[in-house]
Amino acid sequence: PKPVLDAQLEYLEREAVAGGYETVEERAEDLQRPYIAIAALLNCDPSEIAIGQSATSMWQAAFGCFDFRPGDRILTARAEYASNAIAYLQAAERTGAVVEFVPCDERGQLDALELERTIADETKGPVR
Repeated sequence: PKPVLDAQLEYLEREAVAGGYETVEERAEDLQRPYIAIAALLNCDPSEIAIGQSATSMWQAAFGCFDFRPGDRILTARAEYASNAIAYLQAAERTGAVVEFVPCDERGQLDALELERTIADETKGPVR
C-alpha cells in the first residue's frame, strides 16, 4: 500500500541524512508500534513478539534454539516443507537425534491420532 511505501521512503531518506543509529533513536516509538499492535492482537507482551524478514528465516532461527541430544525424537508430518525436513535431518546427523515422520490423514494433514500414539510411545526417546 502507498502509505507503507511512503513511510519506508521517508525513513530511508531520514537515515541517509541523519545516519542509521540516529534514525533508530529518533523513530524508536514508531518502530515499536508493530510489536505493540501484534501483542495486543495475541494478548501477550510486546517483548514476546519477534518480527523477521520471512517466516522461513524466523522458523530456522527458532528451530536452531533447540538443544537436541542423542536419542531425542524430532516428530514431523510426512507433508513437511522440504527446507524444514532438511533442517531436521541435518540436526539429527549433527546431534544424534532421530527424525520420525508421522503419517498424514486422508486430507494430507498430520494425523492427530498417529501423532498422539507416536508421542506416547515410551519405547523410544524423548520428544523435543
